[in-house]
Amino acid sequence: MATRQPGLNRVYWSLREGAAPPAMPQEAAGGGRRGMAGAFGPFTLPGEYAVVLEVNGKTYEKPVVVREDPDQGLSMEDRRMAQTYFREARELSQQGRTFLQTLDGLAKQLDEAGGRISALKPADPALSAKLKAVKDKVDGVRNVYYVSPPDQGLYRKPLMVAFRGGTTAELVSGIAGSFGGMGRPTQTAIDLMNDLKAFLEPLQATIKTVAEVDIPELNKLMAARGVPYIR
Repeated sequence: MATRQPGLNRVYWSLREGAAPPAMPQEAAGGGRRGMAGAFGPFTLPGEYAVVLEVNGKTYEKPVVVREDPDQGLSMEDRRMAQTYFREARELSQQGRTFLQTLDGLAKQLDEAGGRISALKPADPALSAKLKAVKDKVDGVRNVYYVSPPDQGLYRKPLMVAFRGGTTAELVSGIAGSFGGMGRPTQTAIDLMNDLKAFLEPLQATIKTVAEVDIPELNKLMAARGVPYIR
């Protein structure tokens, strides 16, 4: 533990990969700032690293060694496995959050387009039918991803992960928390990630087809009637 020194700015590294430490309120004693760098990234493996500090346009670099702690009883294989699975889970989590944003944004634009199309005079049955077909595809994905089908009783999530808690969207977005340790992940956590990945991939493929095929076709029909296109 470093001792306090007046006027000294310090960073405490949690031995996890990640972003730079956040700016923290000035400490009452010493005027320093404290932060936990990369508090939610995978644990750094033992080895040699370089500490780089940039201050007022100047760069300072110093080597640092992360040493193995034999008392933990963790092999390098276990540590590498934990790091690999954490990165994979974090990527899946980010995909899940991005997918939520995509679905919400697309659904909102389709609803807005529906209002404009329903106001057309004369009415355009072909355009209305195309909009409904696209909206049904998007709503079908949202209904499965956000909540479980209604025939699964009180469960809000797909039956394959019902006993683990949360909606599918919540499970996908929070999967990285299952791989937060520095040792070998459990088979249950690995199975959960594989289940969620297999569940999410076809939904992403459906929305990709909607974005690349269905929306351009709908936009062409909308443009012919002077209705603003969907981004």
